Amino acid sequence: MMLLDRNVGIVEEGIDVAVRIGALADSALRVVTIGSVWQTIVASPAYLAAHGVPAHPADLTAAGRFVRVLADHAPPPTPVSLLYDAGRAAMPAVRAFIDAMRERARQGAWGEGAYPPRCRQGAG
Repeated sequence: MMLLDRNVGIVEEGIDVAVRIGALADSALRVVTIGSVWQTIVASPAYLAAHGVPAHPADLTAAGRFVRVLADHAPPPTPVSLLYDAGRAAMPAVRAFIDAMRERARQGAWGEGAYPPRCRQGAG
């Protein structure tokens, strides 16, 4: 397994399956979208107790333990996809990985539409 923060040439570098987070460029690779990740806006409970729930992102000025706020201003979820060369999909290990990830996605493993882990919904 490699964890990289850059796009790689999957076929050229001999990668069986890549997990990409974000919008995908057009390519000849096969794509399976398996879920999405949420970005969220948070504020510390101490800040909320002292200043109330902010009405606009510019109102946030403190950090600490976080509570989700400003849900109406949060960006949309970012897709999570598997990319692979069609020729590699016939390899048993690759096929098993792709199938397992699809099944996990069907089971809601990535919380499609759910709040991000470790954040609880704040008022507002």
